[in-house]
Amino acid sequence: MVKRGFAAVFADLDEARRGWLTGWPALDPLSGAFPRKRVVHAGMGGGARPEADPAGTFVAATTAGADPPVLPDTCMAYVHIPFCRTRCTYCQFYLAPHHADVEDAYIDLLLQEFAQTERQVRRWPRPCSAVYLGGGTPSDLTPRNLERLFAGIRRHLPLRNDAEITLEGRLSGYGDDRHEVALVGGANRFSFGVQSFDTGVRRRLGRIQDGDAVAVRLTELARRRDAIIACDLIYGLPGQDRACWQRDLETLGRCAIDGVSTYQLNLFQRSPLHRAVADGRVDRPATTAEQAGYFRDAEAFFAANGFQRLQCSHFASSRMERSLYNAASKGSAWVMPFGAGAGGFWGGRMFMHYQDLAAWRTAVTEGRKPVGMAIRQSQLQERQRRIGERLENTQRLSWSWLDAVAEADARGTYGALFRGWETHALARLDTHGLELLEAGRFWVANLAQALCDAIAIECEGCIPSDLQPRAGVEIAAQG
Repeated sequence: MVKRGFAAVFADLDEARRGWLTGWPALDPLSGAFPRKRVVHAGMGGGARPEADPAGTFVAATTAGADPPVLPDTCMAYVHIPFCRTRCTYCQFYLAPHHADVEDAYIDLLLQEFAQTERQVRRWPRPCSAVYLGGGTPSDLTPRNLERLFAGIRRHLPLRNDAEITLEGRLSGYGDDRHEVALVGGANRFSFGVQSFDTGVRRRLGRIQDGDAVAVRLTELARRRDAIIACDLIYGLPGQDRACWQRDLETLGRCAIDGVSTYQLNLFQRSPLHRAVADGRVDRPATTAEQAGYFRDAEAFFAANGFQRLQCSHFASSRMERSLYNAASKGSAWVMPFGAGAGGFWGGRMFMHYQDLAAWRTAVTEGRKPVGMAIRQSQLQERQRRIGERLENTQRLSWSWLDAVAEADARGTYGALFRGWETHALARLDTHGLELLEAGRFWVANLAQALCDAIAIECEGCIPSDLQPRAGVEIAAQG
């Protein structure tokens, strides 16, 4: 049987499946090019295969990684602190409540995992360019445990001398004592989950601190000028209208921090917020089409106030902000995971540590890397990861770069797809490549997934079985 390429398969697609690749005509493509968001992150397909022996696979991957045939662009580390004082209603990653005695024992074992990994991975392909301490709420750690944790990072990880080291957290309870310890330990970037400055909206999310107090503390930290200060904002939240969102943006501007990520609300089906909306206990959040207006407000605000776009959703007001981990962790970087529930990528495999604290604890105590799942990626998936990263970070694909990644004459092979994007005002084409327009930046995950699917069709000669919205599995319907 002769394999059919993308052009032939695309020509035979019905309107529904073709639309999920190219978008649909709309008076306002920002709100109407697609019915809803299709994926959270593009590229999760292309022949991934779970490994039967995750821990053994990790050993094999790190041994081969000592001298890989192709060096990764960069190496990073992710350190997971799984404890939170409260669970935010939109979050599906919550693992355990915060208790001081549990925290001490967790840091003990985390330091043990650092040492074990150092012995196993004798030489990283490249020094570590970024370390991200996420969670959970790393900023809730006691000053003593923060000191121990940063000492372990410096002792056991091969850091570049310009490594970006980010501490993620919340501003509630984050005093100068913790901040000073983190700075001395080597943290040079702090990312705080503000989400909204509106106290009413914050209360619905399970956030502790008054919005005005959050703004005051964020401003205090920014004025110190001793590290990068960034925060996250979310739009489309229950009880948050466009006027409230505009006030959030204006408050952010007055805080004078270095960077901000603005994310649309993903209403994950396993989250308490989704259950509360379904039960009628919380007002319905904005639909994806309605979220487009919030996105447009943010774009206008950042342009008017001199912010530089680093990724589709991340902006910088200072040249000091690099956002290295956010820019590369889901694409070209090899990321070494540490801690319960941590995820990473190394030597062509994706790894997930045990989320269950007891299972993670047992593995570390027995001297094993606590890998609960390992997935081998195909060469096709590697291409897909890089495409998603490039679109998110630069909003542009040059034909020469895409030819090399796709191993084809990309403009010729996928021309029907790109012309569809241009027709529906999602991208602009020229002799050098394509550039995402405002609507394309809003729908970047859909476009990246569409290109990943097109490459899969070209390489494998068949339509991916999931060429349809995946929101029924990952994201509650917001369309």
